[in-house]
Amino acid sequence: MSTSYLDKVREVTKEFFALPMEEKQKYARAVNEYEGYGNDIIVSKKQVPDWSDRLALHVFPKEKRRLSLWPKNPNDFRYNHFFMVNSIFYNIFST
Repeated sequence: MSTSYLDKVREVTKEFFALPMEEKQKYARAVNEYEGYGNDIIVSKKQVPDWSDRLALHVFPKEKRRLSLWPKNPNDFRYNHFFMVNSIFYNIFST
């Protein structure tokens, strides 16, 4: 996988996180679920909150993909991330 392609994936990801909150909330994770846009789930009172945003998405197996949580904006987010993950998966398991 070329460095330029990884740069493209990184750029598209940055574009998603730079979107207005209303747009990102379209992909928000449900309460007590891991997948989707949001913050880390607090599991104990002793846990130190990590206030970073994240986007967690299932890729494999295909049956677990919830495309409703895969951003449509930026336009090429889905394509670039599917292609990258599929390429990595293929390279790991084809050797």
